[in-house]
Amino acid sequence: MSFDKNKFLRQHIYLNWLRPENILYEFHSNLILLETLKKIPKKSSKINLGVGNGINSFLAQGGEFNQEFDWYVNNHLRNKKSKDIYNQFNSGLSKKIVKKKNTIKFDTVIDNKKNLLKLSKFLGISNEYFQKDLNKKIILNKKYNFIYSNMLYWLDDINLKIKEIKKFLEKDGYFLLGILNKNILKNSIVNEFNKKSKIYNYLNNGRYECYKQILDEEAFEKQLEKEFVVIEKRQILKKFTNKCWDIGLRPFSVELIKMANHLNKNKRFEIKKNWCEKLYPVINELSYQELDQKNSTGAVTFYFLKNKEN
Repeated sequence: MSFDKNKFLRQHIYLNWLRPENILYEFHSNLILLETLKKIPKKSSKINLGVGNGINSFLAQGGEFNQEFDWYVNNHLRNKKSKDIYNQFNSGLSKKIVKKKNTIKFDTVIDNKKNLLKLSKFLGISNEYFQKDLNKKIILNKKYNFIYSNMLYWLDDINLKIKEIKKFLEKDGYFLLGILNKNILKNSIVNEFNKKSKIYNYLNNGRYECYKQILDEEAFEKQLEKEFVVIEKRQILKKFTNKCWDIGLRPFSVELIKMANHLNKNKRFEIKKNWCEKLYPVINELSYQELDQKNSTGAVTFYFLKNKEN
């Protein structure tokens, strides 16, 4: 059966309907993982470093959700002090949220947050799940043919982490890595404001301070090429979509989620479906911009790498 890209895009629209600015970033990053998983040998041992709640990985691994499910169904917004409103697990979730199980499994997934791992385990995306702080030294008990990570920009020293990761990659293994590059600052609307201003603090809400690694691509690639062969490089989150993502509905998301989750199930889905179907033609049109690799304004760079023996 051929891959239906439009259906895959719709999955992301229905999952992110209250935060539409996130749709294209998640769609294209998941598409890259999905396509990469098809390129590596089928029996490859695989690890996902920083899997989060597993929703994105589940999609890239061939899974499909029922349209009633989204990022916000799981969210009760009880912890007002936490900036990560998604760091929750709803123990009352039904298995019916899954329309089609994932066809590919990771051997191992790791994340720092216990609640996020609970949802990953609920979705069955891996054979084993470990809670680890990846800022600390990475210690694994085996090597892998394929390593994936799209969160190293949250860590203190990305170059040190890559050297640690390489130790657990088989000599002919592959590494798919996502990073933030300096376009994320060039494209930003939020960063046009004085960092001491109220509007900057309101719109930013601590986001940019959490990004510890925003890299110069050229300098980073010189370091990468010492350890790996670069098979493919792709940029996503281009200038316009980056600007949309930079603010979007994020400042109002808590109120939107509360409002949606106070509706009864049928009314919620009726409104959601109308909302998503009106979003689809706009998001679909914008998605083509992300595919244009001649447009080098993308703020996120993915590298598909092969291990190099030193």
